[in-house]
Amino acid sequence: MAEFIKQVDEFAPVFFDDAAVLYAHRQRQNALVKKYELNSLNPFSLLDEKNHLGQKKSLEERLTELERVQAQSHSGNRVLHALTRLLVNSKTLCRSRSMGRSIH
Repeated sequence: MAEFIKQVDEFAPVFFDDAAVLYAHRQRQNALVKKYELNSLNPFSLLDEKNHLGQKKSLEERLTELERVQAQSHSGNRVLHALTRLLVNSKTLCRSRSMGRSIH
């Protein structure tokens, strides 16, 4: 399914959690796509430097998008794990400590 969606430019990933990735049609759900499209992440590989289109994104762009997804849904551990790993790997420990406390 992921390969099919990547090939069809009409759909954009707008949300993900621990179990699924949600796509929206670019034309039919234009407002939703403009507001929530995942521009900096690959929802299937959250630690990847490239987004779902294969474009390299900065650490700050990826962290910002992960934080936005986390704010939308507090139930998943994938986002918290990715945030913590990226912050620890980049030696941004103060920020990672506050994220790590959220993991139960």
